[in-house]
Amino acid sequence: MKKILNIDRNKFGIGRLLLLLIVLQFISCESLYETFPKDELLEQDFWKNSNDVEAAVMTGYYDLRRLQDDLILFGLLRSDIIRPTRSEMIKWQKGVYSSRDKICDWSRWYKLILDMNVVLAKSEAVKALDAGFSDQKYNELIGEAKFLRAFAYFNLIRMWKNVPIVTEPSLTDQQDYFPAKSESPDQVFELIKADLDFATTHLPAEYKYEGDPELSKKMTRARATAGAAWALSSDVFLWLNEYENCIAACDHIVNSSLYVLLGGPYWWDIFDPQKGNTKESIFELNYEESFDHTDRHNSSRYSYSMEEWFKNYLRARPISVIWPQPDERIKTLTGSSWDVVRKHAGADWGGNQLIGTEFNPNWVIYRLPHILFNKLEAMNRLYGSAAINEINTTIYRMEQRSGVVNYELISGGVKNVEELILQYKLKETAFEGTRWFDLVRIGKRQWAENITGDENILVRSLVSIMNEEDQIFVRGILNNPEAWYFPIAKDEIDVNRNLVQNPFYQNN
Repeated sequence: MKKILNIDRNKFGIGRLLLLLIVLQFISCESLYETFPKDELLEQDFWKNSNDVEAAVMTGYYDLRRLQDDLILFGLLRSDIIRPTRSEMIKWQKGVYSSRDKICDWSRWYKLILDMNVVLAKSEAVKALDAGFSDQKYNELIGEAKFLRAFAYFNLIRMWKNVPIVTEPSLTDQQDYFPAKSESPDQVFELIKADLDFATTHLPAEYKYEGDPELSKKMTRARATAGAAWALSSDVFLWLNEYENCIAACDHIVNSSLYVLLGGPYWWDIFDPQKGNTKESIFELNYEESFDHTDRHNSSRYSYSMEEWFKNYLRARPISVIWPQPDERIKTLTGSSWDVVRKHAGADWGGNQLIGTEFNPNWVIYRLPHILFNKLEAMNRLYGSAAINEINTTIYRMEQRSGVVNYELISGGVKNVEELILQYKLKETAFEGTRWFDLVRIGKRQWAENITGDENILVRSLVSIMNEEDQIFVRGILNNPEAWYFPIAKDEIDVNRNLVQNPFYQNN
């Protein structure tokens, strides 16, 4: 059984953690702009020492776990490798959204942001109270909070494009958090990059707990590290077409010697619910039964386990779409029709279903192949044909460990190589919540180069999976890049009249 985040219970005590959760319910609410007065009696019992600050940071991981639904839906639902079976999800895959749809609710992401804003606002005063609160520990915890805030904003901006910036906590009922408008992406990215610059500088490479190597190993993957911050930075830089910065961020990870590609026989350890936290993993959400961290990921919007997500609601597209030739990674899928995603369904490499409270697969957010593909994509854009040998050598390593015999060398112009890199990335990282973002990132890049319509990778990929009746309709939607993003929820617009609805939905 997984033993993760028992730091909450053993070091801080359940009582103090529960107290903290109650406090945070007063000072950071579910609705983005709604505020409540703080409870002074509760406040006076907290924020006394470094343990309190660390416990407050830990709530960020609880918030992130509550976002598991979004991590699945945002990264996969509209992609070309999923067949949703539920009517509302079929509609969403076609790009049909209403501002009343629950998928458009961003409040859980802002809950994470507001909770980390509290940490950033309160920690300096605690440092003055606790003589044992070292500068190093203080900076590490601040770096952790900033990493989590940056992760939240990066996902918000990739799904809504224009979002409000909130950097102050809601500590009293006198503060006004009604931004004049939805901020431009440039302003949000300035904050993200500033947070990540601090995080990469101050976060530890590893977490070490004396006398407990197993906890040390798990925490190094389950909490933000310098490696996790560099991984997020590489995604951000690639999204912004800052290729040199992306390569540099990837090199920090590759050259650290902390992360390695597992040999083929051990590949499934990454997703085995009894293992996880491998040396290939950089950052993942861990689950533990004793803290109710099961794969029923504490969601009030959806109550399905990850097994049910991928068995009953999000089925895989035909296997030949992803793996055109025999490949060990085909074992990612299971079932008589090969369309059930086993990576996240609590199964071992032999196909044995291990569903139960003690067998909950982690959700891997970053692992080494993700970073290697980021670097190759950036190198192709920056160096063109001069990078082709390294591109082929790197991809071949991943293909070879998966049993691929007939590797076809990549060649061609930048656009062709870019799309081939993405196809190989799909084979390695299918169903890990990146496909839609990969299509949007490259799709918007191509659109800026006047590669539109069915020539654009995003439009072409999504139209290709639709039936003939839907193709014209979906093509019409996707030929407006503003439709690649969500509308702002009606409830938010009603509460804050200064918010500006995303352009595609203003007249649709």
